[in-house]
Amino acid sequence: MVSGCYTLVIVGLLVCGLLIIPLAVSQDKEAETVATEETVEEPTVSEISTGEETAVTIEDEASADVTEETATETEESVSAKEKARAIARFIDKKARGLKAVLDKDMETAEEHFEEAGEIAAENEDWENTLDAGYSLSAIGETRSAKKLFDTAKSLTAKARDWRSMLAVGYAYATLPAEEEAADDAVEVMQSAEEVASEEENWRGLLEIGGGFKELRSGDLAKAAYDKASHLLEQVRDSEGLKMLARGYEELGEVSRAREITVLAEEAEKEEAAMGGGKKIRKRKVRKEPPGGWSPTGKSLADSPKISDTSRGILAGKAEGKMMEAHEKALMDAEAEREYSYEFREYYFGPGGDFGYRRWDTRTDFDVNTWAAQEFDNYVIRDGAYVLR
Repeated sequence: MVSGCYTLVIVGLLVCGLLIIPLAVSQDKEAETVATEETVEEPTVSEISTGEETAVTIEDEASADVTEETATETEESVSAKEKARAIARFIDKKARGLKAVLDKDMETAEEHFEEAGEIAAENEDWENTLDAGYSLSAIGETRSAKKLFDTAKSLTAKARDWRSMLAVGYAYATLPAEEEAADDAVEVMQSAEEVASEEENWRGLLEIGGGFKELRSGDLAKAAYDKASHLLEQVRDSEGLKMLARGYEELGEVSRAREITVLAEEAEKEEAAMGGGKKIRKRKVRKEPPGGWSPTGKSLADSPKISDTSRGILAGKAEGKMMEAHEKALMDAEAEREYSYEFREYYFGPGGDFGYRRWDTRTDFDVNTWAAQEFDNYVIRDGAYVLR
């Protein structure tokens, strides 16, 4: 009986041991697995974090570049739209001012023209600033006109373009004597001359010389013509030389005008010959044999013989290059001429030389006719005036 009990106890202990061992082993394995996962996860997370930070940094930089480019494009687009809206407002105000003139409401006309000038000035638009100033001058508000011309002067000083500066000079010249704008006209034209001289632009110097001539500043006009003459004698442009000759003649420099006329005729012949592609050059003939020449045998001093075929090819290439250079010079001159004349209405105003000079045209200037002609360029759409 006792032995049977011992047997049962031993069997029970064996069964418990068998059950406990797998559990312990399982717990040990789980502990090892957890430890291993923790060990593995730590560097992995660090590595992943580092990679993510790098990726984020690269993406941030790329995103910043794209954002900056987009911002620049957006700013340019917004700026262009703002300028377009400003021009539209200017056009509307200018037309309303003209309509008020036709309605004999000069007070309202003045308000509209002044508002148009303010819009143009805020938009840094020197052309429309001058336009508004001319409009004020046309209805007799010359003091307000001068203020706008002063604004245009500061705007063109930034641009450093002789054409716009010259236009402002002519604008000052249209004002009556009581506005004391003659000195302003001379000053801004001298600035234009400085720019044209720096650019070595003979056309600009000729135009500016003509401006000084209109201001009855003969010495300043001659100085500008002299600078143009120095450049034209080098480039030998026949058209420019003819213009220069006329300028000197109008100043009373008759002898100088004749000299320039001779140069112009010579330049015209050269251009005609070049244009035909058959400019003749005199062949140089040796009067003495070259150094080292020997009557017996071949001298090393002799130049290598060139076949007629090679000579023809070389001559053709040289002529082609000369023609190409000549055509380029003509194209540049034509482009400059077109760009220059683009501003002529601002030099002289519509209707001829100094069309806005009220002290020259006071007797026959009809503000109603002027307003009607100007107003004909506008039409109203959706409640606002636009150009036809």
